[in-house]
Amino acid sequence: MIDEDTDRRLTQMLEDLGPADPPAGFVRQVMERISLEDRQQIRGRIIPFHKGGVAMVRKAVLGLAAAAAVVLAVYTIKGFPPVDRGTEGTIGAAQKYQAPQIGDNDVVLGDAAAQEFLQSEAFDRLLKDPEARSLLADKSVQAQLKNVAFLKAARDPAVRDGLTSQALMKVLANHETRDEFTAQLKATLSQQAVSQASATSIRSAVARDAVAQLMMDLSMKQALANPGVRSALANPDFQSVLMKHDLAAGFLNVNVISALQARGIAAALANGGLSARLSDR
Repeated sequence: MIDEDTDRRLTQMLEDLGPADPPAGFVRQVMERISLEDRQQIRGRIIPFHKGGVAMVRKAVLGLAAAAAVVLAVYTIKGFPPVDRGTEGTIGAAQKYQAPQIGDNDVVLGDAAAQEFLQSEAFDRLLKDPEARSLLADKSVQAQLKNVAFLKAARDPAVRDGLTSQALMKVLANHETRDEFTAQLKATLSQQAVSQASATSIRSAVARDAVAQLMMDLSMKQALANPGVRSALANPDFQSVLMKHDLAAGFLNVNVISALQARGIAAALANGGLSARLSDR
């Protein structure tokens, strides 16, 4: 007979412990190990059927199950050992490692680059130069520099020459030639479309000729080859900046050039750090 009191106490103990999930494959391994070690013993204890063999087998099986339950209860309290073979070992290792969650403080690469620029010698020289500071503090200039294509182009000496050329200043200074220039910039970028836009323009032939001459200028050709520059030059606010001689000349300022070339300026523009620092002055 099975000791009912022992069985009841074992059941109560397991219920008090509550549910716990063993590692993948753990129960199977325990049962295999018990089976391998005790199979011969169990067989040795079986007696002929007519002498109560079935009862003995049932008692042995229940005893092994109880032993396995005790082992599981102990491991539930003390923790399961790592499974170290086959694919179970990989799963166990994965369970032990939990990747930390990424917090707001971890996403600092852009801010770090911005701070690198704002603490650089290039930025310090920019702050001490009124002309350079005036150009880069202008909101419309900052808006264009946030365009990666324009920032890349502005680092090119030929593009800077085009942005400050007398031919461009002359075209922008007259409302009719400026409108013609803007219309052509907004047209399709192929030469055929530009020619068609100019030929069908309602503006005077003088305006069209002036813009045509500007488009033939080598530095302007190089500048307009960049889509970021074309977009900026078609913007009325940016045109206004270029029409101011002091700001236009700023693109040739050595401290502006140094700042444009500096690492981290794009990040400082993107996160507002450059604007904030310049507005403090």
